[in-house]
Amino acid sequence: MRFNLWTIPSGFLRHPFNIILLMCVFYSGHLHANADLASSVLSRHSAPILLIDPESGQIVDANQSASRFYGLSLDRLKNYKIQDFNVLDEDAIRQEIARAASEQRNYFVFYHRLADQSVRAVEVYSSPIELVGRPYLLSIVLDVTDKSIPERVFTDHKETLERLVQERTEQLETSQSIQKHIIWLALFFQSLVILGLYLSIRRRQEAENQLQKLTMAVEQSPDSIVITDLKGNIEYVNSAFEEKSGYSFRETVGQNPRFLHSGKTDAQVYKDMWETLIDGRIWRGEFVNQRKNGKEYTELATIAPVRDKAGVVINYLAIKRDITEQKMADEKIHQLAFFDSLTGLANRSLLFERLSQALTSTARLQHQEALLLINIDRFKMINDAHGIGFGDELLKVVSLRLVNLLRVGDTVARTAGDEFAVLLPDINQQAGRASRHALVVAEKIHAALRATFDVQGEAFALTVSIGITTFPDDQDTLSGTVFRRAETALHRAKSSGGNQTAFFETSMGEAASSSFRTEQELRSGIQNNELCLYLQPQFNYARQIEAAEVLVRWQHPSRGLLYPGAFIPIAEESDLIVDLGKWVFRESCRLMVSEYSNGRVLPLSINISPKHFTKKNFVEWIDHIVSETGVDPNWVVLEITENLFIKDFDTVVVNMQALVERGFRFSIDDFGTGYSSLVYLKRLPIHELKIDKAFVQEAPFNHSDAVLVETLLSVAKHMNLKVVAEGVETQAQADFLQARADILYQGYLFGRPEPAAYWIENWRN
Repeated sequence: MRFNLWTIPSGFLRHPFNIILLMCVFYSGHLHANADLASSVLSRHSAPILLIDPESGQIVDANQSASRFYGLSLDRLKNYKIQDFNVLDEDAIRQEIARAASEQRNYFVFYHRLADQSVRAVEVYSSPIELVGRPYLLSIVLDVTDKSIPERVFTDHKETLERLVQERTEQLETSQSIQKHIIWLALFFQSLVILGLYLSIRRRQEAENQLQKLTMAVEQSPDSIVITDLKGNIEYVNSAFEEKSGYSFRETVGQNPRFLHSGKTDAQVYKDMWETLIDGRIWRGEFVNQRKNGKEYTELATIAPVRDKAGVVINYLAIKRDITEQKMADEKIHQLAFFDSLTGLANRSLLFERLSQALTSTARLQHQEALLLINIDRFKMINDAHGIGFGDELLKVVSLRLVNLLRVGDTVARTAGDEFAVLLPDINQQAGRASRHALVVAEKIHAALRATFDVQGEAFALTVSIGITTFPDDQDTLSGTVFRRAETALHRAKSSGGNQTAFFETSMGEAASSSFRTEQELRSGIQNNELCLYLQPQFNYARQIEAAEVLVRWQHPSRGLLYPGAFIPIAEESDLIVDLGKWVFRESCRLMVSEYSNGRVLPLSINISPKHFTKKNFVEWIDHIVSETGVDPNWVVLEITENLFIKDFDTVVVNMQALVERGFRFSIDDFGTGYSSLVYLKRLPIHELKIDKAFVQEAPFNHSDAVLVETLLSVAKHMNLKVVAEGVETQAQADFLQARADILYQGYLFGRPEPAAYWIENWRN
């Protein structure tokens, strides 16, 4: 009986090894010549079938199912090698072949990239055959990308087997012997397939068990676990996340984690996180998030990319631990270690740490900084009289007043029972000016603490002793050295009776020798006319010049042009300041008269030293200069400092009244930094107040300085006094002052000091 292909049930051809079996038969010696019949079998089957050269991998033949699956025509498909479709590298292919051998599988699992660039998971069933004397591989490709229930395959094979057995039984008498062999061979191979599927199901069940254990571990983890897509949208959260955030699984899935943001995490953190993840790396960091009930909590997060078998990132996995309590504990430990428990100020340890940092920065930047130690006078007596509780409240009030008085960046510390410290960082590049600024701060502290306190309902006032040292110098290497110097200065202030400020002075012998030499050279310099006048303009807000202040420089024959800080303090320690003042006043009067002869009035402000002003013949000397030069006293403003009023106040008032009657006007220079009081101010014939630059420069951003400036402006307004603001260097400072009063401005914003001749030439033009 002839073999009839169409007597084979169609279901038999749905299974890969049946096809392989038949093709082996067709290409065997029995049906070697019937190639058309082989092509018919290829074309009838719905699965992709490929005939492959085993040496090169070249595709020799294929059916229409393969053409449709790969998205290529049969002609184009024959131009490809089977490895052209495989996305796995050679190592991965070898590993899969080895894995199939170890698992006794008769198929291989690969990932093929189709013509539309999509990647599909496939099972490849291959069998060697000989065709026209050459070996080939007959391969069936099954798409298993969406395969989820392997048992269904098992059932299909079982049903097919049962039908096949029934059909073969009915055809047993009419079939040729070759059909019997085919059926039995099919049964044999079918049994192998069933056995393979059974083993596969067992392995997948084991994998599902492992997955179940992993799921249980994730759900029971004490850390929050979140899985998101590549846009950050949440796909899964575990129970710990629900518990810690307060949001349920249903409320969370589909949302972006931004709904947890508290606004306390810096934007740079999120930027760095995304840059790291997009780069395919693991990111670790902290977030300050907000629970559903509004409370903030801190999480330590580890976020990692999740990749598929092809290495493509498909998700992000975040494991987050709540470290709120740990952060609070660390903060509490830090608070106890570095802050005073009573006042909340920095303690001695933190002061020394910042002092060490300051020494490092000053050595690098060559800036001068200052340390002030403040001790409350007679605090023990206060404690004994009112009790420890009262003393503690007093210390709290003092600490609060110190904090409000100083700038942002200054350090206020409590170093002992009734001792405080103030560290003034980066205050000036010059030691003399740094000392002056420190003294201004000390005077502010004296004034602030002399103001009445309210402690437990009782009005109270204090005096303090202050020791100051500036640093660094050539010997400063340790913070302890600087602190001991400040302690020495504080002891000197207390030994002087309290309510004093004292500086620490080093190398007294060298300083005395240098001062003596400078004093001798200045004495001859005045006689040799080495001094020169500089003028700095005073503008109104419309930038119109209304007057100028006279300043002095010293053209030293060997040291070059010297600024006042190099010689004025030395002159003030001796009577040389009187000779210097006489030279400046006389030359200034000549300058005004010379300008008046050219048809212009040049009002000038001239500084007068307290030592010169208190001389018995001061008024007579002024009269002599007026007579000698012909100057009009109405052009002159005499600038005096508040220190003038400390001694013989009555004599000062008499001299001032005499000069006012002659037409001179008076200005109090550096008002607010000395020892004046409103009682003195009321009795003096003052025309003008000059606000010190230490207040002006801090006023726009320091509340305490702003209040002091506003107070001074208010005093001047009610007493009909003109106001000049010194040290105006920024538009913000000028705008702050203009918003509060109509005054004159003197400072680098409007004009720097210039040689008198050069300044006048520009002024004329």
